[in-house]
Amino acid sequence: MSGYHRLTTKFSNFSSHNIITNPSSLAANIGYEAGYIADRCLMLTRYGIVEQLDGPKYRLTELGEQFVAGNVGEDKLELVDEE
Repeated sequence: MSGYHRLTTKFSNFSSHNIITNPSSLAANIGYEAGYIADRCLMLTRYGIVEQLDGPKYRLTELGEQFVAGNVGEDKLELVDEE
């Protein structure tokens, strides 16, 4: 999971508003390619940090909010979807 904290921090800007976003919108706001963000969103979903909704739409989970706040460390994350 190392290196994913920056992306989840960007999601944290949405947490208090329960905002749903997609990789293209997120990429446009943080300077990465949409394909890269889509791959990372899928990985974050596998750890329960974000949840995927219809199509390529994502939102931060409660666990994701705790992770971004520093209340849950990377060492406590487990794969919830082995895929």
